[in-house]
Amino acid sequence: MKSAGTIISVIILLFTAAVKDDEVFAQTGTWTIKTSMPTPRSHLAVGEVNGVLYAVGGMKDRSCCPYPFIATVEAYDGMTDTWTSKASMPTPRADLGLGVINGVLYAVGGNNGDNAGLTTVEAYDPASDTWTTKASMPTSRYGLGVAVVNGLLYAVGGHNTNIGSLGTVEAYDPVSDTWTTKASMPTPRNRLAAVSIGGFLYALGGQLDGSTIYSTVEAYDPVTDTWTMKAPMTIARQLEGAGVLNNQIYAAGGQNNGSGPLATVEVYNPLTDTWTAIAPMSTARYGLSLGVIDGALYAIGGTTDDLGAFSIVEAFTPAVGPPINKTECKNGGWQTFNTPRTFQNQADCIKFVNTGK
Repeated sequence: MKSAGTIISVIILLFTAAVKDDEVFAQTGTWTIKTSMPTPRSHLAVGEVNGVLYAVGGMKDRSCCPYPFIATVEAYDGMTDTWTSKASMPTPRADLGLGVINGVLYAVGGNNGDNAGLTTVEAYDPASDTWTTKASMPTSRYGLGVAVVNGLLYAVGGHNTNIGSLGTVEAYDPVSDTWTTKASMPTPRNRLAAVSIGGFLYALGGQLDGSTIYSTVEAYDPVTDTWTMKAPMTIARQLEGAGVLNNQIYAAGGQNNGSGPLATVEVYNPLTDTWTAIAPMSTARYGLSLGVIDGALYAIGGTTDDLGAFSIVEAFTPAVGPPINKTECKNGGWQTFNTPRTFQNQADCIKFVNTGK
């Protein structure tokens, strides 16, 4: 019969084998309804500064209103589950991109119904609750993806009414207030999502001029100015928002030609180049936007028919699981022990040296 100490050592060894440097774990969790956004809208953009989510622009209900484009800005505090009105964006627009650099939100491009697409760039400083006009983007477009990598804002793809879907990539430097053209995305598309993770930009989903809807995922390396094809999403979707949580990319909702508005959610592991389905949202919708604060993913606004507009806010909180990498272990990283012992918390990462005792 084995001693209690031996049994404990086996348990620790099994746990150790499951936790590896930089390993990412697929997560389960639950969706909960949060306080609704004050202004129902779709095709908005969401950004995070200092733990607060900012919902910017979009389209209001079109069933009543001939000009649906809005400049409204509202801020959500996850700790109090409350919304606050902020200074409106100077230019009303929907289908815009939004990126955050050094605590400032940059609203890029979009659609106001009057042209082929906007080149407008406006910067919002939450500290002063003010907007400032910046250098215009070289290419007019809406339905673009925007992500920030290493202090530069990248505008990817989109639609220009005179040209169609774009593969154009342009990078904005807030220090010099200038734009630079980069290598085009291999798959021209609009109403895609763009996110930054691990020093790379990922472009997800989208559509080609209102016809083909893609599951395509392509990754851009700013160092080499090159694109690489990645594993596609399991569902083709027009996807205007994605979020990064726990070193994984979340794609939620969107629209597919075959099934209409989607509630489905899937998660991408960049280390294994694989997608995993998780619990769906309670409300199927597209034209929503995603943001991450306080360890949770928020799905905000949207529509089911491009006429109405939702104020719905749902939050996905991942279940507690193993640490994602050793920097998230308690007490500063891996710990080595020479004798058997018990551990109560999964965040106690262990290297156990089996002494044979």
